[in-house]
Amino acid sequence: MKALARSLAEELRARFATLPAGQRRLALAGAAAAALLLFHFALVLPMQRELPRLRASLVEGRAKLGRMHAQAAEATALRALPPAALSRPDAQKAVEQSLDAHGLRAAAKRVAPEAGNAVQVTLEGAAFDALLACLAELDRQQMRAESVVLEARPAGKVDARLLFRGPRP
Repeated sequence: MKALARSLAEELRARFATLPAGQRRLALAGAAAAALLLFHFALVLPMQRELPRLRASLVEGRAKLGRMHAQAAEATALRALPPAALSRPDAQKAVEQSLDAHGLRAAAKRVAPEAGNAVQVTLEGAAFDALLACLAELDRQQMRAESVVLEARPAGKVDARLLFRGPRP
């Protein structure tokens, strides 16, 4: 393949050398115009077609970057806050408020403080979805469910024995 290309190039150079000066200039001008057209259609035109999509992508990327910077600043501010330390009465109060907020107060048969900033809860016939929402809320308040025992009942209800532990005071 290289030999064929080399022989073709040599043949073209020999023919070019035999041309009169005016035709050589015309051939060079034609080759330059062909090179410019090839450059335009192979590189410039495809880039111009992609330009609007790239501009939109840039705007979207900058918006994402702005949101990420805002979230990073918020995360830094939250890390700087001291953990919310709940005392024993506050831990019990947090559990009771969450039970009330999720309509589980009627199902609560026992809500009692335990040693080590813990609260023991016994529920009978509690709505399972409401119990999950209550657990999620207490988790956000740094009240960890250390022990959860559930017994299924009909119609999406459960009996539950739970032990929540708050952060050490």
